[in-house]
Amino acid sequence: MISEKIWVLLADKKEVPDYNELKKKINCYLTGIGLFESYYNFLSLIKNGEKKPQKVILLGTAGSVKKEDIFSLCISNEFGLLPSSSVDVPEFIRQRYKTKAALENKKLSKKYSYKNPLILSSFGVSVKDEKKHLEYFWENMEAASISYVCLKEKIPFSAFLCCTNKIGPNGRTQWKQNYKKAGELLVGALDNLVL
Repeated sequence: MISEKIWVLLADKKEVPDYNELKKKINCYLTGIGLFESYYNFLSLIKNGEKKPQKVILLGTAGSVKKEDIFSLCISNEFGLLPSSSVDVPEFIRQRYKTKAALENKKLSKKYSYKNPLILSSFGVSVKDEKKHLEYFWENMEAASISYVCLKEKIPFSAFLCCTNKIGPNGRTQWKQNYKKAGELLVGALDNLVL
């Protein structure tokens, strides 16, 4: 069971089977889709609300560089804002960071398949990045922006994601085919977490 002091975030209602039912059980908030909308909406929630959350968990979908990851789940608290190995950026720009974890792998049900990637975000990670970027990563825009707010506000944060697609030209088509099942897997796994 999830404590009322923990916030569960989703980019959009359609990422889970029954958002209204989920909202009755836990503190669930919508952030909006993409880097900027999710950043602004989440920051507004914590700045304008009466209380800050003790922990934040983002439920969402992600693309992976590996096709075999589809329908695998991950919990991550390591994030990056750019596929930095393919971009020359000044050293003073923070490219990677870790948040204090809101979820730990030891609390996971053995029923599900889990991966442990770095979570990257940009305006789109291309197929070329797979060859340039030597690390194993998944891509989710909201996780990167919300994690950065949590880092600055010293709020433990974890991204709890289900892979829906391989990053590449067919990624959007695969996402459309798979996001409903991914939402069912996330909610089922969430029910098994003890926080």
